[in-house]
Amino acid sequence: MRIPVIAAILAGACVPMGTTTLQPPIRPGAAVAAPREATWSALLAVWSENAQSLGVITHSDAENGLLVASLSRTSSAAVARDLPRWGTCNSVASLTLDPDSLTWTVVVQGTEVSSTVRASALFWKPGLDCVSHGVREAELEQLVRATAEGGGAVPLPNRRGVAQRGR
Repeated sequence: MRIPVIAAILAGACVPMGTTTLQPPIRPGAAVAAPREATWSALLAVWSENAQSLGVITHSDAENGLLVASLSRTSSAAVARDLPRWGTCNSVASLTLDPDSLTWTVVVQGTEVSSTVRASALFWKPGLDCVSHGVREAELEQLVRATAEGGGAVPLPNRRGVAQRGR
């Protein structure tokens, strides 16, 4: 009788205790006072200007307003430095770890009068739950909005909030 009890105790010891599933922030996106086509063009212009810090576009569908891209911490030293500011991962020991990569999904919806741009970033590290802090998504949405509403595409801010070219 003791062997099943010991086996049950040992099996229970292998279950992570006190771990939590990280939940992404609810993001409404940014309302844009520009037509959907202008917002889509602004998204592509912003991405082109900031490709090194945003990642490689893996899917682009203008008709449905969908852009998907991926970014790895090996892309540049700046990306490796900034990924922890943009998202974190939980381990089984309830430690916070830096993500290895992220996948962007950006959706542009709207009419001939106004539109919305909504960015989401899925952070990833093998075997761990990761979550975005919502920082980079908000920066991207605001820059796309400003560009679509009449400003030119400019670099996204670095970790100190200063726009830098060639990141």
